[in-house]
Amino acid sequence: MAVQIVANMAKFFAALGAADSKAALDAQGIQVVSTPGALKFMQAKTLLASVPVKAGLMQAITNGAATGPEKAGLKQAVAAATSKALADSAPPPADTDSKTAPPPAPPAPAPPMDAAALAMLLSAARVKLADATCLYQPVFATSAASRYYVVALHPQAKVAARYHGNKLSLRVEGDIDGLKETLTQSGLDVHSHYASLHLSAPDNLKASKAVGAVLMALGLPFQTPYPELKHIFNK
Repeated sequence: MAVQIVANMAKFFAALGAADSKAALDAQGIQVVSTPGALKFMQAKTLLASVPVKAGLMQAITNGAATGPEKAGLKQAVAAATSKALADSAPPPADTDSKTAPPPAPPAPAPPMDAAALAMLLSAARVKLADATCLYQPVFATSAASRYYVVALHPQAKVAARYHGNKLSLRVEGDIDGLKETLTQSGLDVHSHYASLHLSAPDNLKASKAVGAVLMALGLPFQTPYPELKHIFNK
């Protein structure tokens, strides 16, 4: 059956409490379209993500008639699909006629690090993420056996990642209450004192784009340069 673009999709996202997600998708040239039984996140003809949705639920949310667990569950699913779509998307084409200022440049990549110093850092004893002070520092996670590595630092939030096989896991600690809405809209599961996200990342490019999408969504001027995930792959 043919895909139909929902004219009031912006109104639906606003009613869902995910207006920021819609703005991020629009900026990346990603359309959210509806088919019977699903929301599809499309860039040109490429399907980037899909969210199952019951018939009538979208309209009920848009009209303010759905406020219970179904709405909360759909909001979380849409946030996760948004993060995946942003991570897997291609850069939007340049608008040569636009009069608006270009978006800020992404953080510069980390400068080359002495191989011996990097190896020593990666093998160092883990610390609590809240106590971490430098890029790639090993930190604890929920599981006692897990070993994450710092990928971004800011006084309001510290971010660590584990990139093993084709799985990428992110953990955020800091002002979780203050960032709760942003974290949720970025697809992270928010817990009492941290937030987490687990994604499939079949290659370094996909993993890097996923990390970049989350860091940009947080909107914080991180004090660390952009991480090179190859340093923590399978560590």
